[in-house]
Amino acid sequence: MKKISSRFLTQIRSSLKFLHDYWMKDRTKNLLVFFAFLGATLIFFFSQEPSGFRRFSLSDFKLGRPAPEDVILDRDIVYTDEEATSIKREAETQLASAVFEFQSQISRRTLEQYYLLSNNFPSSNLNPRALFLRFQTFLPGKFTLDQWEILSGYGGEIIEIIKAGENLLTGFLSEGVFESGALGPDTEITGVDLRYPEGKPEFRHLEAPDILTLDNYPQKIQEMIERGSLAPDWLIPLNVLMGAFLTVNVTFDRENTEKYRQAARDKVQPVTRIMVAGERIIQEGSIINAEDLKKLKILGNYNLTTGNSAFVGSLLFFVLLFFTTLIFFSSPLTSPSPERSQVVLIIALFLIYYTVYMLLVRLSGTASVFPLSAFLPVAAITMILTILTKPQIGLFTGILFALGHFFQIRMEPYAFLFVLFSGFIGTIAVVDTRKKGYLIRATVIVALFNAALLLTLAFLRGLTFTQSLGMFALGLGNGLASGVLATGFLPFIEHIFNTATPNRLMEISDLNNSLFRRMLLQAPGTYSHSLAVANLAEAAALAIGADALLVRAGALYHDIGKLEQPEYFVENQTAVNKHDYLKASLSASIIKSHLKLGIEKCRELGLPQKVIDIVAQHHGSGLISYFYIQALKEQEKKSQSKKVNPEDFSYSGVPPQTREAAIVMLADSIEAATRTLEKPSIAKLEKFIWDIIMGKVNAEQMKNCDLTFRDLEVIKDNFVRILAGQYHSRIEYPDLKKTLTDLENKKEEAAKAGKSAGKE
Repeated sequence: MKKISSRFLTQIRSSLKFLHDYWMKDRTKNLLVFFAFLGATLIFFFSQEPSGFRRFSLSDFKLGRPAPEDVILDRDIVYTDEEATSIKREAETQLASAVFEFQSQISRRTLEQYYLLSNNFPSSNLNPRALFLRFQTFLPGKFTLDQWEILSGYGGEIIEIIKAGENLLTGFLSEGVFESGALGPDTEITGVDLRYPEGKPEFRHLEAPDILTLDNYPQKIQEMIERGSLAPDWLIPLNVLMGAFLTVNVTFDRENTEKYRQAARDKVQPVTRIMVAGERIIQEGSIINAEDLKKLKILGNYNLTTGNSAFVGSLLFFVLLFFTTLIFFSSPLTSPSPERSQVVLIIALFLIYYTVYMLLVRLSGTASVFPLSAFLPVAAITMILTILTKPQIGLFTGILFALGHFFQIRMEPYAFLFVLFSGFIGTIAVVDTRKKGYLIRATVIVALFNAALLLTLAFLRGLTFTQSLGMFALGLGNGLASGVLATGFLPFIEHIFNTATPNRLMEISDLNNSLFRRMLLQAPGTYSHSLAVANLAEAAALAIGADALLVRAGALYHDIGKLEQPEYFVENQTAVNKHDYLKASLSASIIKSHLKLGIEKCRELGLPQKVIDIVAQHHGSGLISYFYIQALKEQEKKSQSKKVNPEDFSYSGVPPQTREAAIVMLADSIEAATRTLEKPSIAKLEKFIWDIIMGKVNAEQMKNCDLTFRDLEVIKDNFVRILAGQYHSRIEYPDLKKTLTDLENKKEEAAKAGKSAGKE
């Protein structure tokens, strides 16, 4: 037991430590989510009337005085009738049977005394008085002399009567003998439960006619005689015998009786009443009677109870949603976890949507056949979040919004279903953002789906044909509005949050912008290299399902830092290599500096953070091997004792944290390295590329990017396919003039050879 307790405490401590570490990992983001849900709870609570009718002051209504105002319900109110519930509970309590316990030891003692009579009764006739005195010695007081004379009057038949009495007494005692005064008046209705602590089934229920008491046993004997079980003339002696020996052998079980009566009270369901919408509880100016005051008090209590319950329920539910959201944001489904800017965007849309929704609830005075949620474009929100973040977050947000509708006082399942499915289709419609005009296509899909969804809900609700057409039109309008709003607000949100959306990535990847034109003029080798890396990386990203647009943008900008000193990088050098005149350590510093310069340049250009991360991580913490080897050679020539530190010749970045950054790293290394291959063949390319990939793996540059070996194999195959196409052997076309001259010479030589053969 101690081991189990210790293990349980260990698990609790481990769970608490995990929660603490998770909270502290990004406390700012977690606090943002917490206050968002707290704000949503307050919005729901303070934006609705929990009681369902206009508030009134109960103190203004006095018994026997005129009512100061009308009180009319605008919806159904269900309440508990405490008085009726109490009456019902009391009736169930009285109907619960009393419990008695069978006392077997009393039965045994009684039968032992009867055996003294049956075993010692003489077979020959004796003087009744003498026989009476004899039995008084071991059964004192059991019989009077008159009773004994009655028994003796049956002569030799008395032995048989005593034997029948033994069987009768045994049967009566086994059934249970009750004391008449112990049975209350309810016994005639409910009967009793007899508890057998030994042998027999624990309880046996006895109805009133079956209960044997010290008063009704003669009636039981008479019934047996009438059935023919006993001789008719034995009635008197058997009554004498049973009167002498029959004993109460059951006792009242107060504890079990109270237990079963309490159970009967507890199982009683409260009696509920309903006040229907439109009912006038009291009219202004009418005299308030006791019944009116009772209803007003019920409404006042209902108002207070539902108000407090609504707040506590809303708070608890939002706490559950809060923890669910935190867990979802940290789950593998959303890896990497959303950035703070993305969390702020989700929170802003969440609060704006529910603020507008609850205002709409307050302003809608009467119930409508149209669900209120159909008037708000939830699909626009999931479309925007899917484009700006990822589909998983769009789907989760749709579910979150749908669950939130349970706190709307007029909540019906149709509003929940519309928000849920409309949010889903909004996410699914914009998953493929690479195609031109994807937002127009998504708008049409959402409009048609919402129209079909509301038409389906109209059929389920049994609306009229006209109302169903109205639902269909509302669905079309909602879908079109969602698409228009998403299209209109997306550029502004992209700009505010600087998000790597498909539109933004395609915009910054345009090779006609001034930056790439400058690179083409000042660093043509870097431009050519960046373009080749982008083509390699994009193909690999498409093959493994990574973000190809992000990979291409990151690859185009990965060496932007080289624009500051392009002549120090080999791809831009022509005849002179400036590193020949520098120490290896200085050369390494210049090479490393392009990473820092590139990050600064990306920030100046306002590029999305995901693109900047790729630029910062595309070299990881790898070693600049060429200049490290040069440093070792310099040390050997100068015979210096100071060792060359590899960290001085390594990039100061971090290994790739995403698949996209890792793909750019591999494409960058492989594109540069394959330029050194002479006469590359497919087999040579496959081995060469795989060696470079495994080198990155062994150098622990791939440990944080979630790429599997299967992914690496696919990436390698795509690199080989593209590079083989670039380096394949071309057909060497011959010189046409030289070929014709050679053919003419061969003809002349053949003619001369023929003439010589003829002369011979």
